[in-house]
Amino acid sequence: GFEEYLMTVTGGEQLINDTKASLEDIWNAYNALPESSFADNIVNDINSVEALYQDFTTHTRFFKSDMSSLLGISITFNSGDGD
Repeated sequence: GFEEYLMTVTGGEQLINDTKASLEDIWNAYNALPESSFADNIVNDINSVEALYQDFTTHTRFFKSDMSSLLGISITFNSGDGD
């Protein structure tokens, strides 16, 4: 789907490579957490949990900004329908 399309647009291949590297960073940060409950990790190893959070935040950028830009879509954060 998206990967095949992105390969056809300028900057798409770089975005694919960056996204795959970002996912690898997330898995590495997750696997670096001690094998205890996530709540215990928050209390006992907050630095590792914050590193994982930062990796997720970076990865989110690829979807909210970079990919949507290359696909030519805009993401709005309010519906404007009066709800």
